Amino acid sequence: MKDIYRELRHTIANSQTVYYPKKAKSEVVPLSENYVNLMVNKVCTQQIENSKPLEEGETPVAEIVLGYPGAGKSNVERALLKKYNGNLVGADFDEFRPYDKRVLEAIKENPLVADYYCQLPLALRDNMLYRTADARRHIMISTPCIDINEHPKNSLEAVFGKKGYHLNITYVAANKHMCCLSNITRYFQARRHNLEHPEEEPIIPRLVAFQDHDFLCGETMKKINFVVDGISHGSPITMKVVDRNNKFLCDETNYQQIPHVIKAKERQPLSPYEEKRLAYELNYINESIQILGLSKQEKRILSNFFNGRLINHQNIAYSNHHGGR
Repeated sequence: MKDIYRELRHTIANSQTVYYPKKAKSEVVPLSENYVNLMVNKVCTQQIENSKPLEEGETPVAEIVLGYPGAGKSNVERALLKKYNGNLVGADFDEFRPYDKRVLEAIKENPLVADYYCQLPLALRDNMLYRTADARRHIMISTPCIDINEHPKNSLEAVFGKKGYHLNITYVAANKHMCCLSNITRYFQARRHNLEHPEEEPIIPRLVAFQDHDFLCGETMKKINFVVDGISHGSPITMKVVDRNNKFLCDETNYQQIPHVIKAKERQPLSPYEEKRLAYELNYINESIQILGLSKQEKRILSNFFNGRLINHQNIAYSNHHGGR
């Protein structure tokens, strides 16, 4: 593992410098309110009409999938879609990104600007929540962090609870450094797919700096603490914690232990499977940099993570089952 890590750091330091056209977020012209409303009506109406109405007496469910960015929420999402035979309205912010076609063109020139185009996907996600609640359909919400029961007027519990929904939360517990690494891997997977398949609709790449990822992780844990507090006061919420492979760890029947189980999972030494995954991701990123090169901004983000955050964190690069010491 040491050799793989050392080689990657050398590749980052000596990578070919590439240049993307500069673009500031302030340069992105907001979409007109009429266009946003038109798209919201079209997309929300289509998704809700494609879902099946509930049986008489059936309780609508909001399946909420939480976890750090890169934790592996998609594994839980696939299991839930199978459980409901696909009959779940989706409210995933990332799934709504391509509806603003401008981002698909912008990332061809500069792969770092995806987050400049959040106006439409935010409007789609928020309206999908309210409209699905009004239509009383099962819904799946996948997100790093979202207000579940903190605010009495606009939290998910308030929006869906008023309509008789049951909130079912699945939290994917994982080490935040490994999650950040997976996000970097996905960034390069998207970049290489777009390079190798220019005839296909591009995958939107997102490279999140560790400090931003770390902030989201902190916000995620705050939401979990609010949820646990809500459960203790009788909120109509069920919750379970799973690992990155969707393996059960605990549930709300022992709600006081939920934060401790999550923290313990974060600090747990890597399993042999996780070490293989770590080696694969490090090698893949190394190979991708050699193919694509790095801009100065990309190099700064990767250097900060691989030269400091990851290498100094226990249980990561040099774990070998000795607790990182």
